Amino acid sequence: MKRLSLPLFLLAALAAWSGGCQNVGELVVTGLHVELKSIERHGPGATTAEITLVNPNVVSYLVAGFNAKVYLNDTFVGTLAEAVPLGLPQQGQLDRTVTLKPAGAGAEQVLDAAARSGSARYRLDTMLDIQMVGTKHEHGEVTHAGTVPVANK
Repeated sequence: MKRLSLPLFLLAALAAWSGGCQNVGELVVTGLHVELKSIERHGPGATTAEITLVNPNVVSYLVAGFNAKVYLNDTFVGTLAEAVPLGLPQQGQLDRTVTLKPAGAGAEQVLDAAARSGSARYRLDTMLDIQMVGTKHEHGEVTHAGTVPVANK
C-alpha cells in the first residue's frame, strides 16, 4: 500500500500544480481591450481603421505591437497590425489609425456593403505584444465586439 500511495500522491500534486498554472501573457493583458472606432474606405484595397487601445488598470504598459483580425457581420475581412512601440497610460487610452489589409475579394464586398449601410457589427481578435523588462515580451489575446461606423471617403 505504501508503494502505491507515494506515486499517487506525486501524480495528484503534479496535476494540481500544472492545473493552477496560467499563461502569463493572458494575465498581463487582463482588463486591456482594443475597440474599433471607425472604418474608412478610400477605394478598392485602401481602407483605414481607427482603433482605441483601452487600459483600465492602475499600471501603464509598453505595447510593443499588435496584430488584429477584423470580422464584420461575422465575416473575416482583414488584419490590422502595428509594430511601433506605444505607451499605454494607466487608466487611459490611446487612439491609432491603422491600414486594414483586406482578406480578398469577398472581404472587399463585405466592406462595400457595410459602407453602403453606414455601419456593421464587428469583432476584433487582437494579439498584444507587451514589453515587460528589457527584452522580455509577453503575448496575450483580447477580443472586443460592437458596432462600427463604415464610410466611403
